[in-house]
Amino acid sequence: MDPTGKRATKYELEGLDYHMQSTLGPEVNKKGAIERADDADFEFKEEICKLAIDGQKASAKAITSLAIGDFESATQWMLASHHYDRIIMGKAQQEREQTLVSDIFKGLLCPNVSVSEILCQTSKEKLKEQEQEYQNQLNEELKNGIIKETNSILVYNPTFIVPRKDGRLRKILDCRRINFFTKHVHFKMDGAERLRQILKQTNYATILGIKDAFHHIYVQPNFQKFLGFKFKNGSQTYLGPSFGWKLSPFMFSKTLAIAIRAIRAKWKIKILHYMDDTILIRHSKKTLKQTTQDVIRFLQTLGWHLSPNKYVLIPKMTIKYLG
Repeated sequence: MDPTGKRATKYELEGLDYHMQSTLGPEVNKKGAIERADDADFEFKEEICKLAIDGQKASAKAITSLAIGDFESATQWMLASHHYDRIIMGKAQQEREQTLVSDIFKGLLCPNVSVSEILCQTSKEKLKEQEQEYQNQLNEELKNGIIKETNSILVYNPTFIVPRKDGRLRKILDCRRINFFTKHVHFKMDGAERLRQILKQTNYATILGIKDAFHHIYVQPNFQKFLGFKFKNGSQTYLGPSFGWKLSPFMFSKTLAIAIRAIRAKWKIKILHYMDDTILIRHSKKTLKQTTQDVIRFLQTLGWHLSPNKYVLIPKMTIKYLG
């Protein structure tokens, strides 16, 4: 960020840090802060505060550098402070847009879509398409018992649609507000490292995929009121963990793991799952092909809905898994 291309030495940076901590410390401009509490996104506010403090630190270090005559470092820190300000202004603009826009557009706004893109004349057709796609997915979720209409909602979460890798659109719930108050749970999934441990060069593999993974699970009714959202004039809530809530992967993985253990014990097969993708491994190609069909029927009997477009039913030695 220094236009001269020169960088301060490690010794000089340590000296600046020492001056910084001995003069202003980490609570820069704390006396001038105004405490404000509302129903805004607390995680967003926390992020902005951290950026603001870092920006103030950079500004203070620029002043310290000027005081000791290090003009190159002062330029670097001033540019850094300016960069922080630009980031904060951009995030604040996005927050204002999402707060002030009419309710009918809130479901269409997302971090990558601004109000100008939603409201400009040339985007009317796109707006109608997105609105119709959202409505179609909403109707499908109501039909399948994934959500329900209700007025007993404590938290209305922003909701919108985002593009998938395959070009389709996914309806999601912006759960940052409830994520802020949700306790983090650490858990381990069987990723690429575990797969390398059990896979042999002569093995064959097939792949199965779970459709609408999180929607196989339900949460307690007294928690459903925190998974609410609003679209047009209707209020709905998810009956189970939604895509976007931080505990959804944990709940899904632990639930599916019960079925995976049963499959492993019954068919004596190597089987791993990473989120909604499941890989079956065996030495015999013919046996694996039959076992895969048996496992499909077993999972369907347990109530799991599988996604045929994710299937790899012909055993292969070379296969794409985990992304």
